[in-house]
Amino acid sequence: MEFIEHLQEYTLYERSVSRLVIISKDHSKELKTLGSFWVMSHGGSATLDNIKVQSSTWAAGGFKNIIIEGPALVIENAGFELMERKCTSFTPGQLGQLSYIDGCSNSNLVDPMRNGDPCINYLFFPPGIDQTWHTHPSVRIGYVTSGRGFACIKDGDREEELELTPGKMFILHRHTKHRFRTAGNNHMSLMVYHPDSEDGPRDENNPMKSRTYIR
Repeated sequence: MEFIEHLQEYTLYERSVSRLVIISKDHSKELKTLGSFWVMSHGGSATLDNIKVQSSTWAAGGFKNIIIEGPALVIENAGFELMERKCTSFTPGQLGQLSYIDGCSNSNLVDPMRNGDPCINYLFFPPGIDQTWHTHPSVRIGYVTSGRGFACIKDGDREEELELTPGKMFILHRHTKHRFRTAGNNHMSLMVYHPDSEDGPRDENNPMKSRTYIR
């Protein structure tokens, strides 16, 4: 895991090439792409393809022309284009809609249009969580939105623990053995960008086709 809070731009070479742009508080930036932008913000505002967003915490995906008032984390996926733009706001510190491991929960903030497409998720860790060690087959890019917790990383016999507080942004590289924990009465909530997904519709399993009957 590496923190990216103090960098202005970062290019991630991880199966595909993604450009990360960090916009700090009280700063603004205009960005354009031929692909798609994915945005996570806690306290920032934006104009996304002429759509104005003003909310405490929000996530968006599929936009091409954006003006961001920070703080925000922008991920440019230059080789991927969405025909549908998605934006959602939420209140951090609440339970997610879906179950996650060891008593945690999550919600889809920016759903994939098709199974395998990128997405943005919300993760909630209640107080007293000490997760099981696990890995992911693809990179995760996270943004801490509320509470306080710790990321534990294992590399062979070496273990490292990193503190996570609101505003911190990080990259968790694929196959990194890790777990999250919360201490005392502290909860923690994150927004997480996934370059791939397992919950989007498929050609043979989508609401239109699966509810169509031919006699």
